[in-house]
Amino acid sequence: QQQQQQTNLQLQQYQQNLLQQNNLSKSILNGALNGCADTIQRSNALLAATVAAVAQQQPAGTAVVGGNIGAVNGLNGLKQLSLYDQHLVQQQKNKEVELYSERVRLTSGCNGIFSRRLDFSSFNLLPKTRLNSYQVKIEDEGNHGNDETRLFILSSLAQSQMSRVACILCEEPMLVFDRYPLVDGSFFLSPKQHSTGCIEVKYEGRPLFLTCVCMACLDGLSTNRVINCRFCGEIWDGSNLVLGTMYSYDIFAAMPCCAERLKCNNCFKLLLHPQQRLNFYSDYSHCVTCPYCATQDTHFVKPLSFCYTKSNVVRHQSIA
Repeated sequence: QQQQQQTNLQLQQYQQNLLQQNNLSKSILNGALNGCADTIQRSNALLAATVAAVAQQQPAGTAVVGGNIGAVNGLNGLKQLSLYDQHLVQQQKNKEVELYSERVRLTSGCNGIFSRRLDFSSFNLLPKTRLNSYQVKIEDEGNHGNDETRLFILSSLAQSQMSRVACILCEEPMLVFDRYPLVDGSFFLSPKQHSTGCIEVKYEGRPLFLTCVCMACLDGLSTNRVINCRFCGEIWDGSNLVLGTMYSYDIFAAMPCCAERLKCNNCFKLLLHPQQRLNFYSDYSHCVTCPYCATQDTHFVKPLSFCYTKSNVVRHQSIA
């Protein structure tokens, strides 16, 4: 009889455990169902708001389809509105550039300090093969996309009240013109100040120096215009550069001729193999970290007096 009582007691405890588990399962299931219901209600509310927003943007008489199709149309409509806003911003920016460009043209440059080019006779010193619109930058009246570069140069020089610039190689002064070709040579931006006449500017958030080389030194038109490397003796040739415009990198650093040009400015160890080249010319003007001494610098941009010396060799004959 005592054993039967123990068995009944165990059976009652087992039934109570089953009942508790069932109650727990029901509460979990009810909570999950309530959560799903809340999620569905929120989704419906969001869908209704999206459809209403799209309906406001659509013209009168256009039917709005409900359900998933309405949600997809709502998202597409919002994307189109975003793209349209970006297009309006770009149009406004282009309009401002064109208006400022036209004001610069009418005043012969910023506040009229720059010269107006009357003819292209100064370029007759170049070989005839160079007298074309690919190697001499010419004003393009049909497209104002290049005005940003032109206005950047003119406004930078106007702030310093400079209507002339000097070649960093021969130091001869050159007039700056209000239209392309802007100078009888080429501008370029360098992270180092090669001479005191190179003014500091800010380009794409970086402090750089606006520098210029005349076309006679670029093409080596006479014996005193030719420079060669102090280490390997190779003559520097800038005849492939476009005249009258600006390069956004140091044109001397972009054409390393020997291993000395690829060394760290601090520990003088090679940063690149002499046969290795970077992907872009502008990469040579960027700041890099030396893996040996951890010095951060524009190591490939060297002082011109360190790299080059005057040469007595004529690179080629000028053709009038």
